[in-house]
Amino acid sequence: MAVEYISRKASEQTFALYARSLHPELFNIYVEREIFRDFYSASFWIIGSSHVVTFTAGNRVLAEIVADSDRELPVQHKIGTFSFAHNPQKRFRYDDGIAYDARFDYRRYNPAGFKRKLQDIKHAVLTNGVYHVFDVEQTPGLPTVTAVGFVPQSRSLNVRTFHTFPTELSIIETHSRWEVRRFG
Repeated sequence: MAVEYISRKASEQTFALYARSLHPELFNIYVEREIFRDFYSASFWIIGSSHVVTFTAGNRVLAEIVADSDRELPVQHKIGTFSFAHNPQKRFRYDDGIAYDARFDYRRYNPAGFKRKLQDIKHAVLTNGVYHVFDVEQTPGLPTVTAVGFVPQSRSLNVRTFHTFPTELSIIETHSRWEVRRFG
């Protein structure tokens, strides 16, 4: 199992989308959850100050990851990647039987706003999601959190993820929508 590094900077994070699943032995998975619907299945992993969501419909697979930029990731079947350091707000689309649309937002907060947002995050993923507070002392009273919330429907899945970086008072938030268009 890989040793996980909890990033202290949002600007050190990158996004990648793959037309394949990612192997679990590449990561230290803190929390995982799977869901199954008639037309697809999905898995959600919290891997440090990062996440992996894998969406499978028939023989089509898409996996998104937000991870540290220095993490070695597979190059095979990588559809696209970008860094949050250069793209604090970005939109990414892809369609190959599974339609994928994602928006990303990297924001800084004042201390009170950061604490309020932490409460909002916990509430947002309470019923449908995974949530993990990391045991790292970065900023007293401000935890490092990764959370993945999801709303499954019969042919689609909406996912919101949150990654907090207390030393910067910043949060990366993603909104992804996966939809089964055709099977193969």
